[in-house]
Amino acid sequence: MTLFPDIPLEKADIIRIFGNNYLEVRYEWDPCGEDRNDGTAEVYEDPNGQFKQFEYRDRGIAVHFYLTQGTEILYVHKPLGPPHSRCEEKTNSKSSRRGTSTR
Repeated sequence: MTLFPDIPLEKADIIRIFGNNYLEVRYEWDPCGEDRNDGTAEVYEDPNGQFKQFEYRDRGIAVHFYLTQGTEILYVHKPLGPPHSRCEEKTNSKSSRRGTSTR
């Protein structure tokens, strides 16, 4: 579920409402991810990613930022994406197959 506040929230507002026990997480589009049926693409955690969120993972709450303001409050059951791109998985699976013998 996603809520869109009438007025974007400043960082201080978010902390006042939800507390200071958040993780600041950035996400990026995953070039090796699959398109979802809902028209969105997969993301993964990237410290330099273009999408910033405050996540209260123990409560299932994430606040998405646009520039410096919180524009969406999301109620989620898990992080939006994995800690690594699927590209790493594909690279690792290729290298592990090269090392196997077919004898």
